[in-house]
Amino acid sequence: MDIDVTKPSTQAPTRLQRWKAGFVSWAKAGFLPEPISRWEWFIMRLLFGAMLVWIFTDWHPFRHVAQDKPKGIANFVDLTWLHHGVMEPGEELGAKGAGPLTWIPRAGLFEEFFVIACVLIAVYILGYGIRFVLPVLAIMHMLVWTYHDSQGYTYHGHQMISIMLFGQAAVAWWKRKLPDAGMRAQLWYYSRGIILAGYITSVVTKIINSKGMWLWNSQYLSVEIIKTHRLSYYKDLEVEFAGDPASATLLLHHPYLAMLLFDVGFFIELFAWVGLRDRKWSCFMGISIIILHLSIAWLMRLSFTNHQILCLIFLVNVPWLIALAMSRARGPRLSLQKTLP
Repeated sequence: MDIDVTKPSTQAPTRLQRWKAGFVSWAKAGFLPEPISRWEWFIMRLLFGAMLVWIFTDWHPFRHVAQDKPKGIANFVDLTWLHHGVMEPGEELGAKGAGPLTWIPRAGLFEEFFVIACVLIAVYILGYGIRFVLPVLAIMHMLVWTYHDSQGYTYHGHQMISIMLFGQAAVAWWKRKLPDAGMRAQLWYYSRGIILAGYITSVVTKIINSKGMWLWNSQYLSVEIIKTHRLSYYKDLEVEFAGDPASATLLLHHPYLAMLLFDVGFFIELFAWVGLRDRKWSCFMGISIIILHLSIAWLMRLSFTNHQILCLIFLVNVPWLIALAMSRARGPRLSLQKTLP
């Protein structure tokens, strides 16, 4: 009796299997800390430090006399000492400071916080004692803006700054045994992750709160924008809020256009995680998020300046982008995956 010993023919992989294999290969090739040059990381620290100085120059949080609507740690700690501090009885807020700081307003402990922050930021930029400097800066920033938000404000931009400071501090301690090059790579990688995680959290919240109907319900957001705009006008009667915003009115009459615009933003947030794969995707996602925020500012008059600056510093990585463009213009090409020399 003859026995068939021929091997069974193998079937060609399906399109779904090819896509799955391609995605797995793409994912395995990235999502790891990448080398970053000293100059790149120095410029990032310099820009982030300049941003922090700009934030700490705001003396307005220190003018508040109470915390009527406590948030966060203000529910457990009385932060009014930030206002009273060294204020003399009868001293007016906004009066000029004494000594060498006559050029800045006098408000509670603002002067002390500002000077200490500037010294710590300078040390951070120079790259010394980051493990010790960052936690102090994070706590100072958190105290000031928690006190400010405890007046009833809902701006989330400063939360991202506090999380970034605490996150970098945690990485600096966690990876403290790594050499300098490894530490730079880890700090940059997790700094990007902190930013991108915020957008992933946002889109998950949208899905949960809308019970999965956010994409369809987005056509009605223009109505909410107009309502919010009118409430802002009738609250303070500010001229800038007079009349309905033309952009929202346009979308109100074109619901499918509204869905298209809002849903693009939804998918940018949904796929924000790809910004961790490598430099190229980080830059692409950073630019996409900045454009998203600019469109929100145009449509809803909601500015997220801090988010945009952080994206520009850590995701877009402008020095590398400039070096890449110059390299391609002059001849020898800098790889999309490589760091600056």
